[in-house]
Amino acid sequence: MLFSDDVQHNKPHFHVFYNEFSASVGIDGELISGKLPVKQLKLVEAWAAIHEDELYAAWNKAVRNEPFSTIEPLRQRRMDMQIINGIACSDDYNKPVTVASVRALDDYTLWLRFSTGETKTFNFAPLLSTDGFRLLRDENLFKSVYVEYGIPVWNNGEIDIAPEYLYQYGVRA
Repeated sequence: MLFSDDVQHNKPHFHVFYNEFSASVGIDGELISGKLPVKQLKLVEAWAAIHEDELYAAWNKAVRNEPFSTIEPLRQRRMDMQIINGIACSDDYNKPVTVASVRALDDYTLWLRFSTGETKTFNFAPLLSTDGFRLLRDENLFKSVYVEYGIPVWNNGEIDIAPEYLYQYGVRA
């Protein structure tokens, strides 16, 4: 989170920089200004949902010109993963991690089998308040998840989530 303005802002937000893109994103996940690729914006929305309390605490300190702590960035957790051209890859660096199969469980949890052969679960509940995933609060829609080209999708492909994000933040099943 960066804060270097002398003017009082109305909406709590943070700044995102990705390659040649930059944007201001509300702590609620709303894109306020600038531009990000769709997949990266969804990752930012998910990250903001996970770190919402920390973001608001940092914002409140920043507007009072007080120092605030760094918030952990979105990064790889496993040493055998690499980011190549913006894609999380396993040991076989020529193949991006994709989802081979997915199943919706109770309490807005996904069970996933990845192209690596690993299985993980992912708690989707924290993301349901973000703009990109709000429709999935409808339990029937959430349970209609399926895999299209290695990506979990809903609503005829209108809603999706990056397999790399699910791999990174999923819990081994």
